[in-house]
Amino acid sequence: MSNWKLGKGKWSHKPKPSPSPDGAHNPLNVITGHVFRWIIARVGIGIAAVVFGVGTIWWHWNTIEHAPGVESVIQWIREFAPLPKASGEHFVVALAKLENDPEGAHRFLVREALNRVPGIEVVLIDRTLALSGLANQEDAKRAAHDRARTILKGAHAQVLIWGSALDSKDITAPLRVHWTVAQDISLEKPHENYRPREADYDLPELFWHDLGDILSLLAAASAAEFAERSGQFVADELQVFIPRVRALLASTKLSTANVATVQLVLADTLSTYGTQRGESKALEEAVGRYREALKERTQACAPGLGNDAEQPGQCAFESGGTRERDEDAGRGGGGVS
Repeated sequence: MSNWKLGKGKWSHKPKPSPSPDGAHNPLNVITGHVFRWIIARVGIGIAAVVFGVGTIWWHWNTIEHAPGVESVIQWIREFAPLPKASGEHFVVALAKLENDPEGAHRFLVREALNRVPGIEVVLIDRTLALSGLANQEDAKRAAHDRARTILKGAHAQVLIWGSALDSKDITAPLRVHWTVAQDISLEKPHENYRPREADYDLPELFWHDLGDILSLLAAASAAEFAERSGQFVADELQVFIPRVRALLASTKLSTANVATVQLVLADTLSTYGTQRGESKALEEAVGRYREALKERTQACAPGLGNDAEQPGQCAFESGGTRERDEDAGRGGGGVS
């Protein structure tokens, strides 16, 4: 196309504008340039460069955080971040970040499943306990459990769930879950693979059964610790512990055998609390809880119901012990005096 124009009877030549650098007339670049010059004028080029650099990192963070070496640095920095503190009103299940879960989708699935269960408190721990890439897996597991117990103490939690997703892209792929508890007790099953259900993305029954076993074990272990302090005044501590056990009984994920165990724990602690405080209502409730525990235990140990957790001799022994506690609470004598 010609650049010659006819104007006022004369031909004139209008030079063709030279092309500008790429992006020079991009509105975003123009605005950015004006903002940067304004910041320089106000605070100086040093601070302006820092502000501009931080803004650039923030804008491209989704790409930067997955760059080689950056993720390990971020993890190292997070180690110094304060841990969230649980309220203490319920038994607390802490959930760490999972290995091989870069987008956090698998942890989100576990968190949502736990949040739907009444009677427990869920705390998210922004840490990853890693086993991959370590030659001696047994030493790595021991170190990870030691670190997990430190985390539990700092977060005031009772159970930490950690592990890895076996397939980062498939949300219903099995999860390799490790369980760590705050108390010095040995778990029968410290780790297991769990595959989420495809129909509703809930966790499988095996997961809930294992979690129920762990929580009832922790409740029983706490009750045993109170019993070992026979002769000491523990009513103030029981005043905090008893509501936590009540809340756990409200959980819909406990098996019949676990309900019986937790009922017995509640009965024992109510009996002790009522005796030390001189509260007849607590003693009356303890009697009722002993009877409920006996009923649940009888049902759990009945043959033909698919309950294979207890041996018949153990069931008979525990039922007899429950009847003795029932009579003792009725007379106003607690399990711990």
